[in-house]
Amino acid sequence: MAGKPGEKPVSDRTPGFVSSGTLQPCPFCASSNLWISSDLETKFVACNNCAAFGPTAPTITLATERWNIRKI
Repeated sequence: MAGKPGEKPVSDRTPGFVSSGTLQPCPFCASSNLWISSDLETKFVACNNCAAFGPTAPTITLATERWNIRKI
């Protein structure tokens, strides 16, 4: 599935659990240099450029959805 320019494909690292979602650029600095924390129990998306981070969630898919709907 093709995404919009500047979007990154996202997938959960849990075997058999894959999302076709994409990450929107950072709402604060517009960077696409994003990082997904998947090593902890709670997951979240963070910006490597300005250090902003999104809402936490139990799965990467949900963390991605929450990142994509957040506003400044």
